[in-house]
Amino acid sequence: MYEDLISNLTLNDKPDNGAFSRLADRYSTVLSSDYLAFIRLHNGANGLVGDNYLSIWPIADVLEVTELHQINDDPYKQFVIIGSTGYFHYGVRDRVFYELDMIDDSYSREMGGNFVDFLRALKAQ
Repeated sequence: MYEDLISNLTLNDKPDNGAFSRLADRYSTVLSSDYLAFIRLHNGANGLVGDNYLSIWPIADVLEVTELHQINDDPYKQFVIIGSTGYFHYGVRDRVFYELDMIDDSYSREMGGNFVDFLRALKAQ
């Protein structure tokens, strides 16, 4: 389905069942099913998607960063933050992926309605 989009990524090993369960229990209504399927097999990944270096964060980092935003009641508290390209972070809200600027709180750009569409949009940049 998306093998061509992740062919240049170094894929992490499968997460332990406890880590995946914590993510799914907390955010399954927010995250897309294709992202959950990916992260269930690969606890994150790093590498090029098109010309962009993407870090898809391991589950522990997703949970930690997302919870920090919620605790601090900042503008990104409504997103589950799943990774970054260095400058931009990528978050999911209601199964839609967004590009977020951590310096300019007013910037967010929709990147797709699921994980595959997000990867396609990132590759096209």
